[in-house]
Amino acid sequence: MDWIAARLITEHQNLNWLPQSYLKFKVAVREPNMENAKDTGVYLWRNLVTKKVYVGGAYRGFEHRKKAHLKCLRGGYHCNKHLQRSWLKHGEINFEFEILLVCEPQDVRVYEQCYIDCLKAANQRHGYNICPTAGSTLGVKQSKETLAKNTNKSEVTRAKLRAANLGKKHSPESREKMKITNKGKGVKGLVVPEERRKRISATLTGRKLAADHKSRFKGESWRKAISDGLRGKKQSKETVEKRVASLRGQKRTDEQKARISEGRRLAKLKREKQLCNC
Repeated sequence: MDWIAARLITEHQNLNWLPQSYLKFKVAVREPNMENAKDTGVYLWRNLVTKKVYVGGAYRGFEHRKKAHLKCLRGGYHCNKHLQRSWLKHGEINFEFEILLVCEPQDVRVYEQCYIDCLKAANQRHGYNICPTAGSTLGVKQSKETLAKNTNKSEVTRAKLRAANLGKKHSPESREKMKITNKGKGVKGLVVPEERRKRISATLTGRKLAADHKSRFKGESWRKAISDGLRGKKQSKETVEKRVASLRGQKRTDEQKARISEGRRLAKLKREKQLCNC
């Protein structure tokens, strides 16, 4: 039997239901050494009054983790409110810190999960652990107030990021890197479901652009930028065939015909004016 299983069953007689998956999992486990502050492994905070426990993993040493907990608990701002309230109620004198086992850093999470399960540390009747899964918030249920607060916070964060990056331009090197990274990640051939199209259409219908946004799409400079960007580019034969196939058989409305005719007339006048200036 693994050393952790033997210790668990010895110290907690009602936990002899230890899962077989933990008994079969063999890793390098050492006896705790209080003198070595850099040892990594699993630790425990125990309330001597209620007997509740908090199980944690020390990835950078027990001394570092203990000091971090004490600083937050003594300051009254520990992230675990359940543990913080109990600390304030019963006092520091009624809590003890214990090293459960020492193991390599890559094995800490496995044994931490073992102790959380076996000691029922994520059950509020027996422990202070909020997360039932070691090293993850999986399984944690947040209140509606917390979810609303996180949503508002994310909107504020997005606004700050936008303000910080507004007007910044990527260097040619950055653009080249992004081009290489995103190459082949396009949505060519992607078929958007009809329901999603309707949702997108409903979201964008009636949306009005800001005045400064509209001004970007007006004027000769904008049209020139588009023209310069497309000048010299040749479409592939497949692209031309697809466009022709999609337009074949379609009839233009009177309004479309009028717009095309007006556009051609203005283009002709522009060419004549340029010739006169020459």
